[in-house]
Amino acid sequence: MKKVDNNYNNLVEVARLMIRDYLYYGYGIKTFLEQDYDITKELGIHKIKELFKEQTEILGNE
Repeated sequence: MKKVDNNYNNLVEVARLMIRDYLYYGYGIKTFLEQDYDITKELGIHKIKELFKEQTEILGNE
């Protein structure tokens, strides 16, 4: 179970970094989802949307 949790956490961190890059270069969630990344399939669209919202709030406060 710990390995699964660790893999999931690693995927979430990679997704956060990808999303930060997308936001930095002015792209949004629509463009991200159009790329049909495997990470989106693994985490699910709902989680990606949550991470986009989270990163938008974080970047807005920096």
